[in-house]
Amino acid sequence: MSQDKRTHELSYRLEPMDEHEVIDVAQMVLSGYGFQFGINADIRTDNPTLLFNISGGVQYEDVLSGDQYPPAYPRQASVQRCIRANGLSKVGRTGRHHIAFDMLGHFSFFEFGEAAAKQLAITSAVATLQQLGIQNLFARVHPDDVLSMTVLEGLEPTLLVSEDNTHVCNQRRRSGTRVELGRITDGVTTELWNIVFTTHEGIDEKRSPLGIVAFDSGASIDRLTAAANGLSTDYEVASWVHARRTLSGLDEGTACRITDFARAAAVMVSCDVMPGPKAEQYIVRKVFAELVRARLHAPEIIMDAVIRDTIQAHGLAVEPERVVGIYRSEEDRFERLLRQGTRVVMKGMLRHGEQPTEEDYGDYKQTYGLDQEVVDWLLTAVSNQDL
Repeated sequence: MSQDKRTHELSYRLEPMDEHEVIDVAQMVLSGYGFQFGINADIRTDNPTLLFNISGGVQYEDVLSGDQYPPAYPRQASVQRCIRANGLSKVGRTGRHHIAFDMLGHFSFFEFGEAAAKQLAITSAVATLQQLGIQNLFARVHPDDVLSMTVLEGLEPTLLVSEDNTHVCNQRRRSGTRVELGRITDGVTTELWNIVFTTHEGIDEKRSPLGIVAFDSGASIDRLTAAANGLSTDYEVASWVHARRTLSGLDEGTACRITDFARAAAVMVSCDVMPGPKAEQYIVRKVFAELVRARLHAPEIIMDAVIRDTIQAHGLAVEPERVVGIYRSEEDRFERLLRQGTRVVMKGMLRHGEQPTEEDYGDYKQTYGLDQEVVDWLLTAVSNQDL
């Protein structure tokens, strides 16, 4: 089928677009621009400074810094499954912050000159967004980035400028500019795709231009899917709605938060990362513990059903009963530690009658695996004579 015919069909589609179709469109467009496309569902990374892959560009950091030779084919595009375990308190609150997610990216490590790199990176990304049917696009650039502005002159996005659109890598001593692509909804801008250009050696006024320019980028598949369907937040996409269908009795923020943790748990298990004492295992344990705590606050939740629905809705390659079994094991463990911790907290309350110190919190976490949030919840329950 010709690209023109595909464009026509995508422009007039009536059914909602799911995440897999978004990936298919991205692959079709970026392959047409000469990118070699790949999909990696493994969250584990060889980077010793990280527990998990946090973006598609992690595997290319040494290439982008000039410390490693580029791959045989220098133009790559990928969908990388990622885990970001920082900022867990934001999950479910913003409509865009997820623990486990798929990141689309396109990369080039060998473009002769800044103009060629920006022409390729920007036009291919804009073409992908247009193929997805996303309207009211904008492009935000640095006010001195004349080359990017020139590329964008003949394209659709509304041009915005910001002094913040620079790129500085202190560790690698390289720098450049950023171009953000997104959509405008009711006057509010939402970033969809961030493209970083490494154009100079050095990070100060003495920096010098590189003869061979690289770029890397990232775009959340969740966010692209929401935009392609004209939705305000990721959680309005059909897969997320299906995942939380048994949580209709809860407020939407809580329901979204629970299903986000359920997806993260399933993704980690699918990559054979299990709860345990090691750093990456502890993150998995925290994720499962959040699901257990959700049931403590709302016992009516049928977590087995939530896990099964989440795996089905997102098409995750893991047996639902495997994840359910681990959840039940972690629930038993958590409840056992909770009973032990409750006795200790109650004794502490009776003995001291005051708020635990930082050292106390550390002991509770080290001995019983109870985070400060859980200890505070226990203290409140003890005070109210609920336990």
